[in-house]
Amino acid sequence: MRYIKGNIEREAVTQSQCEHLEAQGFRPLEAAGILQSSQEAGLQETQGQQLGQLNTAQLRAIAKERGIEGAGSFTKAELLTVLKDVC
Repeated sequence: MRYIKGNIEREAVTQSQCEHLEAQGFRPLEAAGILQSSQEAGLQETQGQQLGQLNTAQLRAIAKERGIEGAGSFTKAELLTVLKDVC
């Protein structure tokens, strides 16, 4: 499960890792409202300007969902360019 706190993302595999991250103030991406399916997120509605309103963590989550390799190291501008082409 993936967790987020501010702009920092972590991945936990075991229950104890999940508990440790939650104790440090991390929230599951699902609870943070960031990681959603394409239909739930309405990706077709988030094209253009609306993608620009998302933060980098949200854009990375969408890119990962869309199968874009290396998205974790992209800047926001790079993510916007790639996602506009893919969405």
